Amino acid sequence: MKTGDSVTTNLKANFAPGKGAGFGLAGPDRIPFYAPLLAAALVLSLNGAALAAPLTLAKSGELAVTQPVERIGRLLLPQGQVKVRGREVEVMAVPEWLFDRHAVLKGKLIKADAGSQALSALVYFDNGDWLKDLYSGRRSRETFTLKNGSNVYGNVRSITPTDVNIEVLPGKIEKIGLSEIVSIDSPFAYQVTISLSQVQLSPETQELTAEGGTTVLKPVSVVGSRIASKKDAVLPPSRLPGTEGGITKGKIASMVAMDTVNTLAPLVAIPLVVPLGERSAIRQLNAYQQADIANVVFDLPAVPQTIARF
Repeated sequence: MKTGDSVTTNLKANFAPGKGAGFGLAGPDRIPFYAPLLAAALVLSLNGAALAAPLTLAKSGELAVTQPVERIGRLLLPQGQVKVRGREVEVMAVPEWLFDRHAVLKGKLIKADAGSQALSALVYFDNGDWLKDLYSGRRSRETFTLKNGSNVYGNVRSITPTDVNIEVLPGKIEKIGLSEIVSIDSPFAYQVTISLSQVQLSPETQELTAEGGTTVLKPVSVVGSRIASKKDAVLPPSRLPGTEGGITKGKIASMVAMDTVNTLAPLVAIPLVVPLGERSAIRQLNAYQQADIANVVFDLPAVPQTIARF
């Protein structure tokens, strides 16, 4: 008897009508007790596979990868992603009051090196709605270390896929090729680390392909590391069109509370009028007019006319 026939025979015997199936119930249409465990294991394996994404690193240093990421420095990234295409880098997230991902940070890939287990890339961010949230302190001179061992001091004025323009003195710009940069000391420079698996290197093109895994973005400067080390991560306010003037959750709670008070306030008049009499009740109810002062100060809904008329 073949192995497959033996397994089929055993299954038929175990789940025959009127027979129990381990801890499961009797009958051929009953689900065995271990089925939920198998389903859970399948879901976990699929989730683990979903985290992996194809990654390509060309000999020229251009990178292609899209990976999920939870935060950058101290900033939270709801449904975050880091996307690299060639030299262009985008950090995506879903800002408050929106439902779709937007590029909150943009920058350039300076260099990338890959080994058998991880890829390390140096990125400089120079654009995006959250750039000021990435670092809002006093901007000091940035340091660029080159392959020839020299350092260039200044501030980035513009950056292209091939060069960076640095203002070394007021009105004096020096252009440096991205391929000449070894390291950058700047709060806008970040190291991107991606774990790798199934790494392959093409002998003909020297192109590296792999499956990317866990992704971490860390600042490379002392100032950036100090900011990122703060315990409380923050979600920057949304500045995208359609989110201006978004009402805060605290304000919503205050409005709901005042609406409840204003709805129930007319009922207060009944227990006051009966025991106190009309004049005493009127004096008591006139105190509600003082709520108008609070309405002006806290910008809350006005007192209903049912009370204000007293």
